Amino acid sequence: MAARSQIRNPNPDSFFYTDSLLSPYPDKQILLSKSIRYRLDSVYVLDWKTSDTTWGNSQSTLITYDSLERVHFQKDRYWNGGSWIDHALMMKAYNSDNQLDRLLQQFWDQDHWITTSQNLYNYLPNGNLYFYLVQVRDDLDTAWLNKYRYEYGFDDEGNWTSYLKQTWNYDSAYWISEYRFLYSYENGRKTEMIRQNWNVNLLGWVNSNHIVYSYDST
Repeated sequence: MAARSQIRNPNPDSFFYTDSLLSPYPDKQILLSKSIRYRLDSVYVLDWKTSDTTWGNSQSTLITYDSLERVHFQKDRYWNGGSWIDHALMMKAYNSDNQLDRLLQQFWDQDHWITTSQNLYNYLPNGNLYFYLVQVRDDLDTAWLNKYRYEYGFDDEGNWTSYLKQTWNYDSAYWISEYRFLYSYENGRKTEMIRQNWNVNLLGWVNSNHIVYSYDST
C-alpha cells in the first residue's frame, strides 16, 4: 500500500542532524523573566529586497495555546506578494501526565487541509521519552502506515545516551535501522558523540563521525 510522501523533515545526511520533527519533550514556549511571563505567539521571517532596499515578508508561524499554556496549534504560512497563504499546521495533544502524546501534521491544498502524518509518543515510567513513531496516511486516506521509529536511551543519571532511527519496511513488515548517535558523559558533562550507520551488507554498525567535547576548569 502506497503512502503519502510529504512530511516536513529536512535532509538527514548532515552529521549534526537527528531529523526529529520536534523536540522530544513538550515545550510550552513560555519565557520566564523574574516575575513576568512572556509567551511566544508568532514568528515572522523577512527577506531583504535589493530592488527597493527594504525588508519584505517571507514566512510566518502562528502559535496558539490551550488552557494550561501548552502549545496546541502551530500554523506555518508563506507570503505570496500580497497576502499570507497557509502552508502547514501542527496540532499537539497531551496525556494525563502533561506529556506530548500525539502530533498531527496537515498541509494546505488550495481550499482545505490534508492530513499527512502523525507522531505517537511513548514514555518510560520515570517520564523520559522511550520512542516515538511517525506514521503517514496511505494514498486512499483510509489508514495510518508506519514510516519511522525514533528510540532514545538514558543512563541511570538521566543523561541522554543514544538516539536510534529506524525505517519501516513495507514488504518485510519490520523495522530496519538507519543510523544511531551514542553519547558519553563524565561528571554529568557530555564528553563525546559518535554517529554510526547501519550497514545492511555487514549486518552491523559502522562508525561515521566522532565529536569530542572538552571543558575548562572553571
